[in-house]
Amino acid sequence: MTTAAQRLAQNQYGNPTTVARDVALATLAMLLGTPPNALVMLAGAKGWYDAGNALATVALWPDQSGNGNDLTQAAAPLQPTLNAGGQGGRSYFHFSGAQVFVNAPLAVPAGWTIWCVGRTSAVGGNQFAVVAGGAGGANLGLSGAGGTTNDIGTYVGVWLDSGLTATTVKCVAGRGTGAGPAGQYSWRAEGTVKLPIASVGGPYPGVPGLFVGASDAVAGNPLTGDLYEVAVFDRPLTDLELAALDAYAQAKYQLAPVTNLLVADGNSFVAGTGASGPGFYLGQQTLGLLGTGFGTTYVNNGVGAETTPAMLVYSQANTFPLYSAGIVPKCVDLACEITNDLYFGATAAQAYANTATYCQASRAAGFLPIINTVLPRSNPGTPADFEANRQIVNTALVSSWPEIGAAGLADWASDPRMGPAGSETNLSWFVAGNVHPNDVGYAIGAGYFAAAILQAIA
Repeated sequence: MTTAAQRLAQNQYGNPTTVARDVALATLAMLLGTPPNALVMLAGAKGWYDAGNALATVALWPDQSGNGNDLTQAAAPLQPTLNAGGQGGRSYFHFSGAQVFVNAPLAVPAGWTIWCVGRTSAVGGNQFAVVAGGAGGANLGLSGAGGTTNDIGTYVGVWLDSGLTATTVKCVAGRGTGAGPAGQYSWRAEGTVKLPIASVGGPYPGVPGLFVGASDAVAGNPLTGDLYEVAVFDRPLTDLELAALDAYAQAKYQLAPVTNLLVADGNSFVAGTGASGPGFYLGQQTLGLLGTGFGTTYVNNGVGAETTPAMLVYSQANTFPLYSAGIVPKCVDLACEITNDLYFGATAAQAYANTATYCQASRAAGFLPIINTVLPRSNPGTPADFEANRQIVNTALVSSWPEIGAAGLADWASDPRMGPAGSETNLSWFVAGNVHPNDVGYAIGAGYFAAAILQAIA
């Protein structure tokens, strides 16, 4: 873990909030113990369940929060099995697709968190690990959608209110977020990422009750997999508290270290315009070039037609909160913009200043911002001075990118195939429209970004 003093030394743009967060994390780590193997109760726990509890049976999962909200199952066909010798030598409940624990009276109010340590062992969607029912309820599902299973890890859903709309829901899992029309998608806190692996949404099922292993008392939408530990809180946990829970689970269950985090921010280049599919987007191709040793969790926050100031606003709400308080080894911000600044009328000096402001904000949030030089464009509406301003900005970036807070520069415009004026009309590298790269062009850009990232984290 990076200490506050180290962060101050390493990050000239570190702000008091970032430093205070590191100090608080260090304090929590001391409270958790070294290693943090003992159960630690956080405020607001409505129920906390550990399969290693000596009183746990297939009919009873005792609540350790002190609230007496035990989970029970009297019907033998609906009882999971209790097994020893699981991950980290710990006990776990195995659900084979037809079992559920229930606490019918418990209703979790608006503004709550559910957290678990578990895995799935079969593919297939709608595998509900934990459902908190009622008017303010929702669910955390370790879905085996996409033909994959979910490796052992920590999963968490955090809701800020009972509205559960795309604009009011906050869902966090291992510091990864993403929106979906029926709720949110979230990412595992450790290991190689698989998408989508955990889905959350609601309100569901609309009746009070805490259901573990399925979505209701009769084992609807059942989980096929293992649960080691479950906790439910009547408030949204902070990123700091979630980071502490990650550290606690990693030590207790001997989980793999948390992966690095790569967030791709920026315009339609990041959103994938011109690419034939998600696998050929700029960020995804960059991720592939980083190699398995980098072990990155990836989030795409690309927004079409986004300028650098708009990217900053979006990142402040969607990227910077993903910084994991020192738990993730490296948090990299692939920030691809500038071209829209110039297109929408910014001068070269203003575009450069906007980029500097963004880099410094990204640094202050704990990220390593990787920026890029600007490619040519000549689509309708392109200002007559675009090319001249592009050259001015690119020259300034190449000579002084460290001075504005960037952690690396992907000098994409230096590529002889794509950088010279007029290259945007070459369909070998670009799609029709004279702006966006094609799959091959994005692969070229990914090479520059991957090289800059590897240099920045070395």
